[in-house]
Amino acid sequence: MTHTFAVPGMTCSGCERTITRVLSGIDGVAEVKTTLQPYSRVEITMTRHLETDVLNAELGKVAKGIYVLMPDKEHGELV
Repeated sequence: MTHTFAVPGMTCSGCERTITRVLSGIDGVAEVKTTLQPYSRVEITMTRHLETDVLNAELGKVAKGIYVLMPDKEHGELV
C-alpha cells in the first residue's frame, strides 16, 4: 500500500535525503519517494500498515518536530 503525505518542513535536497534515510529505515517501509515541487510531499510504500504517529515519531528522533507528515489534501488522501 502507498500513502502520500505533505511535509511542510522539507525545503531542500538535504531534507529530502534525511527524510528518505529515516523513513526507509523503518521496518515495514518498502520505498520512499520525495518531491519538493510544486510542494513538499513524500510517497511511502509500505509492506504493512504503519500509523502516521509511528512515522512521525521516527522523524522526530532526528528533526525534533521540523519534519511532520501531514494529510496530503492536494491528492485527496487522509491517512
